[in-house]
Amino acid sequence: MRTTIPLTVLATALACSLATAPAHARARVFVASYGNDANPCTFGSPCKTFQVAVNAVDPGGEVTAIDSAGFGPVIINKSVSITSPLGVEAGIVPANVHGDAIFINAGPNDTISLRGLVLDGAGIGGRSGVTFNNSIAGAGILNIQDCVIRNFSDAGINVETWGQSTYISNTVVFNISGGAGGGLGIVVQPFQTNHVTLDRMEIVGNDLGMVIAGDLLPANGIAWVSMNDSVIASSKLKGINASNISNPNSHTFITATVTRSSIVDGAGPAIVTAGTGTVVQLNQSTIANNASGWSATNGAAVTSFGNNVISDLFGSGDAAPPLSGLK
Repeated sequence: MRTTIPLTVLATALACSLATAPAHARARVFVASYGNDANPCTFGSPCKTFQVAVNAVDPGGEVTAIDSAGFGPVIINKSVSITSPLGVEAGIVPANVHGDAIFINAGPNDTISLRGLVLDGAGIGGRSGVTFNNSIAGAGILNIQDCVIRNFSDAGINVETWGQSTYISNTVVFNISGGAGGGLGIVVQPFQTNHVTLDRMEIVGNDLGMVIAGDLLPANGIAWVSMNDSVIASSKLKGINASNISNPNSHTFITATVTRSSIVDGAGPAIVTAGTGTVVQLNQSTIANNASGWSATNGAAVTSFGNNVISDLFGSGDAAPPLSGLK
């Protein structure tokens, strides 16, 4: 839950804190609609774009939007927080159809926090909202809160890294559709051990709601995905797709736990799993009003804690329902 702070109070507090800080301190920098990238990114002389502000801030520092505007795409290669206060819409649009709004390539000890941002590919058709891409073993931590990610072609959030943790909460991923990659709301592609936690998410109107792909890359990974108090709705192709079979050089194990969540109103199946070592677990969740329920092939499984609501009919494309009799 974000605390409401009047902008006048925020401005006074920040100005006072900066007045007592040494001139060389860059632990906090600012962007504004009226800013200029030739400025030093202080509260009194803010920058214009997130990229210049991220370049200027100390590792581990914070970039804050003072008012509502579009602040341009950004590449992040160090620990940093990018935030906007409640009531400020800090927008990011990719530079072109092949670009991401935010591309992260950080080190093993880095932590990146994104809060209160609106990422929109409309009019540009950008590739992805957030791409967390790192080939360094033991890559850092990504934390996304209170964001809106919409209208991209390939992926809303793409987590493609070596061992690390990703936490996403109170975030909407909407209308990710039409790209060559399949319009993936959230995609997890583990190289090694990859922990992804999703809380209070709205993943709505995408081609595929969530994809856990242990077979896109030659890797020996483990994907642990936990989705809590969330909804995947109105997916055009699939709600959840978890697979590790198509790449013979991949030996990834996938465990996804869906708790107090709903997969509803999909034009295709709610859950598709494939490959030995791939398991989707349902706990206090609802599957309803999809074209079909679930399938589990090539050694995969869909399991239950025995406390779910299942109302989908099972068509000829479904395996024998392992969740039959659940109430």
